[in-house]
Amino acid sequence: MEKKPITSFTVGELFPGPMPHREGAIMEWWEIGLVVVTQFPGLRQSELHAFYQGFEMYSYLESSTPVPIVVWVFDFPKSHGQIDSTFNAKFVERDLVD
Repeated sequence: MEKKPITSFTVGELFPGPMPHREGAIMEWWEIGLVVVTQFPGLRQSELHAFYQGFEMYSYLESSTPVPIVVWVFDFPKSHGQIDSTFNAKFVERDLVD
């Protein structure tokens, strides 16, 4: 059986990865797979409830440019609504590159 890496988060300590610079979301490739990190301070209770319900569907958009630009759009129930996330291809830990 293959050992899978464990990523742990401790309440009250700094998040162990990059955070969005402002309100929004970023998607990164971690050792556990694709991870979407979100930062939405000050959500109303109804928005937070919709977020915890999870998204109902998502869309994948890709440009036809020589270097494609990819955007995922996650559609959460009302009253949260949609959020979009681009893929952050800059952050790769050296030991993950083989």
